[in-house]
Amino acid sequence: MGKATDINLKTVENSTRAFQYRQPMKFGGRVVEDVCVLRTEVSVTQVGGRKKTVGVGEMTMGNAWAWPSKIPSKITLKLLIELAKRLAARAQDASLTGDPLQITHRIGKLRDAISSEMV
Repeated sequence: MGKATDINLKTVENSTRAFQYRQPMKFGGRVVEDVCVLRTEVSVTQVGGRKKTVGVGEMTMGNAWAWPSKIPSKITLKLLIELAKRLAARAQDASLTGDPLQITHRIGKLRDAISSEMV
């Protein structure tokens, strides 16, 4: 049984922006000249539709240094962005309800399923 404080996930939208560094930077033995930032905007309503709230988060896609690989970083970045795109669509389609931690746990399971599909 849900609580009055539970939320319904309504929309999940991603966008990306690329930023060039003024100077190349070295992270984890890798030289990077730019960074891609993923921005996600989520809207939720309280159970019963009483209040709508929008939240925004941004994170750098540090694929070149966070997950060193023999695969070129342009390809790993493309895969990370595709994963985020699919995850946003599935999370929105899943009509998730609960407290934020429950929803995050379910989104983690969606991420795992999508990752398996992509390999």
